[in-house]
Amino acid sequence: MSNQSSIITLAVTGHRRITDDQRCRIEAQITEIIATLAKENESVRIISCLADGADQLVAKIGLDHGCSLVVVIPFQRTSEVHRRDRTDGLASLVAFDHLVAQAEQIIELSPDNIEDLPWDSEEAVAKRQSGYEQANKRMLCDCDLLVAVWDGSPNTRSGSTAQVIEQAKEKGILVIWVHSADSAGKIIVL
Repeated sequence: MSNQSSIITLAVTGHRRITDDQRCRIEAQITEIIATLAKENESVRIISCLADGADQLVAKIGLDHGCSLVVVIPFQRTSEVHRRDRTDGLASLVAFDHLVAQAEQIIELSPDNIEDLPWDSEEAVAKRQSGYEQANKRMLCDCDLLVAVWDGSPNTRSGSTAQVIEQAKEKGILVIWVHSADSAGKIIVL
């Protein structure tokens, strides 16, 4: 009889901007984490909001290594908010759509009336932040552990990597921190 559990679900949070210098090291670290989890479990599921940067990088590596993918999207994919939220324009939308097409499940959240508000209005900004928060909370409800690609900078902004890490720790979720700014390649369990 195997000592393996059936499925382990790994959530991901991290920075949207990963430099070329960081990318190779972070890819190797994420690959190592996923390979270790795959050896210890029958299968690995990744749950991600697929934001640009770390979220998409971990999802792509996971899919390349046979993981399944669940996507939690804070806004409807057809919305203007979703399109404008992509930091790298069209290339980002194409990468996002490619990953979503491979997902086993897609969960779309939709803040009320966000499309009707001027983009820079205080209410629209607050509703977008609320959308990110709700997506992160949903992701944390469904995971066994959180991988955070983070530089360690404190940030109290709603939906930030630092906030997601704190929420995971409060829920007793194991956090594996891939230090994005450390060239020595630290992986720290929080």
